[in-house]
Amino acid sequence: MTLTGYVGTGINILNECDAEIVGESESFPCPPPTVYVLWRAHECVEMPIEEGILYQREEGGAWHEKTRWTPPTTPHGYTYVYFDNLECNHEYLCHYGGKGVFFSTTQSEPEPHPAKTVTDFRNECLVGGTMSCTADYLHDNWLVTKDLANIWWDLLREEREIVADYVIKTWASLNIKYYRGSDGEWRQALCMIDALIRFLRIGDGERYKDAVASCYWSQDKVTEHPYYEECFGLPVYLSLVRMTKPGVGFTHSVCALQMGNDVSKMSNWRFFQFTNENIKPGDPQMPCTYNDIPMRVSVINISHLSCGSYGYDTVVEWGLNADCAVKPTDVCSYIESLGGADSIGMFDVLDVLGAYKGDVDIGFTPGIFDVLGVIAYYKGDHTSGDELTGCTR
Repeated sequence: MTLTGYVGTGINILNECDAEIVGESESFPCPPPTVYVLWRAHECVEMPIEEGILYQREEGGAWHEKTRWTPPTTPHGYTYVYFDNLECNHEYLCHYGGKGVFFSTTQSEPEPHPAKTVTDFRNECLVGGTMSCTADYLHDNWLVTKDLANIWWDLLREEREIVADYVIKTWASLNIKYYRGSDGEWRQALCMIDALIRFLRIGDGERYKDAVASCYWSQDKVTEHPYYEECFGLPVYLSLVRMTKPGVGFTHSVCALQMGNDVSKMSNWRFFQFTNENIKPGDPQMPCTYNDIPMRVSVINISHLSCGSYGYDTVVEWGLNADCAVKPTDVCSYIESLGGADSIGMFDVLDVLGAYKGDVDIGFTPGIFDVLGVIAYYKGDHTSGDELTGCTR
């Protein structure tokens, strides 16, 4: 008579000649559940009760005896034994009646998540130049998995615009009313709180989840939500809209989603807050002047934060003119305002040279390498111009 060994997390005796192992497997979570071993005859007959031995070893180590047992036999002829004090990350061998059953309590590795491509995204969610998948599908299969973030720069610019419009409208169009910290006191949520919560969700909020573990927001002071619940990993930053001169006046917080590689270009950023998914200079949330004082717009990188404050480093900053044109703040933004390196003329070179001497105001004070770089561009030497200015065209 041939015996077959089975191992699992339980045993069901079905009838006189049939039994089954529950959760039949060779891999168990840690700490493991009670593990059952069933010896099954191919015919419905009584089996002799014999002593068995359980051997144990660390993976790759030597076997040693852990315990001996006399397994019970069911009324229907099935011999089984169970163990409930196994150790994690060990291998076991049950030896009984000349047969052996091997099993492991090592945590099984999850199946690797297959990398998705921009082609997959286009086929699943971007058919015909519009968002074609449902919000739930996009959320579960592309956003919280960070797959969209991983292929963000593989999308065409116009595709990124379509996706940004949809994601912001669906998951970031809300005017939050209250927030609280660990003291439990509800406070009115101003623009900074709205921007911070959007940043944590649409951007890489996982980096800050411990810092905001005791922070909550609410619309009615009854139902509350944690600042951090999930994040999409898209290149989102906080942004500040402020006056160029210190003093009491207009200060506003929004979010900025990076749409192009060159961070120095304001056109490569998409600003959003409240129910406006695409804020532009001159909009109420981004005025060009306040009480005749020009405004400035900064994109910032959060260094640390709490429920109602944060520290930051500036990534890039622009000044706004009264006509809402972006005022150059460095040589790269100045060249962009001219229409690019190929548009630089003799008078532009003279303006940069005059600004270097302090005789002309072009919005910033260039250095000597800025002057030399602009001259190189004027002469058609783009390689030297890029090296001297540090700009990318």
